[in-house]
Amino acid sequence: MTNHFDPASVTSRTQAEELLDNGLLVKFYLYPAEFGGSELETDSRFLPMQAALEKNKFDSMARQRLADGRLTGYYCQPTDVGESLIPSSLKLITLKNGSPIFVTTIDVWDPNVNFES
Repeated sequence: MTNHFDPASVTSRTQAEELLDNGLLVKFYLYPAEFGGSELETDSRFLPMQAALEKNKFDSMARQRLADGRLTGYYCQPTDVGESLIPSSLKLITLKNGSPIFVTTIDVWDPNVNFES
């Protein structure tokens, strides 16, 4: 399998699982249980490795601040394009009493770029 794939074409769990098995994608949950969500299959998506590393870094910061009470919430807002299971971007937000404290956007892929050429 190639290291290059078109994220827009990953529209089935079977495709995503194949890329996951080949180390090209990482599975994540929009609202992980550790942040008050649940890990339902319908709430899962996939990220390329670099984007997953960026999300993990943000999540680590959020985890520490939620544990010590400096934050009270976490929100992950994907930007979906078509039927792709890989969001084109993620907006990650931490909250304190309902107000955003830390906000970052991870650009995952550009829907205007053809990855297979």
